[in-house]
Amino acid sequence: MSPQTRQTVHSSLYTHEELLFSEPLKTTTKGADVFQAVSKFFEVNGLMWEKLVGVCTDGAPAMLGS
Repeated sequence: MSPQTRQTVHSSLYTHEELLFSEPLKTTTKGADVFQAVSKFFEVNGLMWEKLVGVCTDGAPAMLGS
């Protein structure tokens, strides 16, 4: 599986989805801790924030700043 996230709708109308990464949080699930884990992943894998075009969350309070 590719280390990059990708979801595609093919002409036969099925979806194909790949997961970028999944990692258990070693601290809390607060937004700052989630951001730190994602930021570390970007750094380790040479990804640039400037190339990020979208973010999707599940609406959890930590992700919405509540």
